[in-house]
Amino acid sequence: MFDQMLLISLDFLDRDCVSKVISPSGRSFFEVESFNAQKSYQVLTQYCSCEGYSYKVRDSDGPILCKHQLAVKLAEALGKFSTRTVTDIELATMLSREDEG
Repeated sequence: MFDQMLLISLDFLDRDCVSKVISPSGRSFFEVESFNAQKSYQVLTQYCSCEGYSYKVRDSDGPILCKHQLAVKLAEALGKFSTRTVTDIELATMLSREDEG
């Protein structure tokens, strides 16, 4: 299972789907875009907004990371992510929107 997750996570990097969102106050999070670009997932140090995180990571004895978290860790280690600057209000709005779903 980990082999499959590693391949998918590396594919996120190959497709340039990982970006770091930063605000002027220094707050930041990573965003991983889905392969079909219809959805993006917010990734913080110990959180991902994807369903897999909720069902497989947080609420079970399954893997300790979802594929988006692994993609972010790999992107940071390899320096393979884009950076986008937003206002503090935009950043807060982006994160709070995920709590509604």
